[in-house]
Amino acid sequence: LYAVATTGGEGRKVLDDAYGKIDVSPDGNRIVFRRRHFEQSEDGILTAAPDGSDVRLVAERKYPDSLTNATFSPDGKTLAYGVTNTGQNGEQFDTLELSSLDGSQIRPVSEKHWTMLTYVVWDPSGTALYVAGQDDAESSNIQIWRVLLDGTEPQRITNDVENYRGIAVARTADTLVTVKSELSSAIWTLP
Repeated sequence: LYAVATTGGEGRKVLDDAYGKIDVSPDGNRIVFRRRHFEQSEDGILTAAPDGSDVRLVAERKYPDSLTNATFSPDGKTLAYGVTNTGQNGEQFDTLELSSLDGSQIRPVSEKHWTMLTYVVWDPSGTALYVAGQDDAESSNIQIWRVLLDGTEPQRITNDVENYRGIAVARTADTLVTVKSELSSAIWTLP
C-alpha cells in the first residue's frame, strides 16, 4: 500500500500485504484493509494508523470462507464487509457483517444470502448500506442493493441485464455512482 500526494510525486510505502480496496476513517486516524495469507489459508480485515503502524486484526476467516473489503461507518465506529460462508453441504453464499473497530462485537446485518458480494459502502446517514451483489446463481448479473440496518428485507435498486462494479455515495445521499459493465458482441463478414 502506497500513499501518493494528490499533487503528484513519488509514492510513500505505507504497508506490505495489503490486498484490495482500502478505506480511511472519517477523522483520518485509521485505515482499514484486507490481508490474505494464502499459505495459512487466512483472510483478515485489519486497521492501522495512516502511517502503517499500530496494525490491529478486526475479523478473520479460514479457507474456504473469506472476506470482502471493509468500509468505515460515517461515525467511524463500525466496519461493514461481506463474508463468503460455506454451508454444511459445501455450498457457498455471501452475507453482510458489521464489526466494532476492535472486533469484539460482530453481528450479521440481515439474513439475506447472495451468490456473490463485490462491494459495500455506507449510506451517509449510517442507517443503510449499499452493496453490489449477485442474488441468484442462475443470473450472472451483479446489481445494486440498499440494505437497511433495521432488519428489513434488502431492496434491489437496479434490475436489469447489466453488471455494476463499485459504488460511491454522495454526502447528501441523493446520488449513487457506479461502473456499469456491458457485454457487447458483433458478427463480421469478410470477403
